[in-house]
Amino acid sequence: MVTVGLVGAGAMGSALGAGWAAGGHRVRTCLAGRSPRTRRLVTDTSVEVVDDLDAVVGGADLVVSVVPPSQARAAGAAIAAAAGRTRTRPVVADLNAVAPSTVHEVSDTVARVGCALVDGAISGDRHAVAIRRGCTSPARTSPPSSQRATRGSTSYVSTVRSGPPRR
Repeated sequence: MVTVGLVGAGAMGSALGAGWAAGGHRVRTCLAGRSPRTRRLVTDTSVEVVDDLDAVVGGADLVVSVVPPSQARAAGAAIAAAAGRTRTRPVVADLNAVAPSTVHEVSDTVARVGCALVDGAISGDRHAVAIRRGCTSPARTSPPSSQRATRGSTSYVSTVRSGPPRR
């Protein structure tokens, strides 16, 4: 079982988290400052709600960031700060629709505290994820190729690259 820390449990994040939890993984998120709608989306699932980001990151094997593009840098910095405070080194998966320069910045930020970054993208919508949960592992990969496809529920991470970003 993988413990997934979920940052950004809105419409898409809560659907992904629900799929991973249904697949037997422990999924944790924090709802501080979130809307009543987001709270309902999460509380209707098996995603565990914890008090703060330190609790999300501190116990996670993998931290997944699913936030609006304008919040990606701040989310990366917050994840790095929580990893530093909790002295943990989870893999961080940035599934935000951001420019390569933003990915480089987030990668540099999390690398400063010893975390590796996986850059990915989500293709699909929360309804497809909620309806068709064919693959519920946050870490399942397709056959080896130069670009691996990782599935989270039925929304696909289309490009997965770990390690230092290519510049």
